[in-house]
Amino acid sequence: MSLSNNTNRSAQRGSLLGLFVSGGIAFVCGWLMTLSYFLVIESGEITDSTNGFVETAKLAGWLYQNGQFAPVGVAYRDGNIAFNLLTDSSPVDVPGRGVIASPSWVYVAIAFLTCAAVSYRRAEITSATGIIRGALKGLIIIPGMLAFSFGSVFLFRIDGIGPHFFLAPLISGLLFPAVAGALGGMVRAYQYKRHSAKMDSGSDAS
Repeated sequence: MSLSNNTNRSAQRGSLLGLFVSGGIAFVCGWLMTLSYFLVIESGEITDSTNGFVETAKLAGWLYQNGQFAPVGVAYRDGNIAFNLLTDSSPVDVPGRGVIASPSWVYVAIAFLTCAAVSYRRAEITSATGIIRGALKGLIIIPGMLAFSFGSVFLFRIDGIGPHFFLAPLISGLLFPAVAGALGGMVRAYQYKRHSAKMDSGSDAS
């Protein structure tokens, strides 16, 4: 009885951990891909407008969340400044602002594809068989994305500016991964359904 209870508790802890791991992987991979793109394509080097690699990495965090339509700003100061580096003219002096030349859809695609890919893989691992079930499996990235998005509000700050305290977790931690995650899971479930149908038709023919 004790062994069974311990096994159940271990399984519950593993499931809880899995809720955060998938989203954490999606967030970190998306951020690193954004950082790599920014360094290689946008500027090719760490520019003088950013104070070293740490600030550049933080700026990439802004762009990653801007790619999910979550604004940068300061939510608790007078004026509630909120802006998107990819689509808006910045109301403040932002490090690296002049070196962002790529169209905004590039950063949107990076954020979307990383979320969808992790959700796709999650649905594949759990063998989601229906479109609805696939979508639900894809949503498993939300807890981790939400936690990391909230943490980024504090970790990605440069001179008092960073991801918006309220809108960043709401949009990049909840709304955006909900859409991308559900679609990723649905695609995998649809592929599984088509593959199963082909296997069944092959078996009937034989």
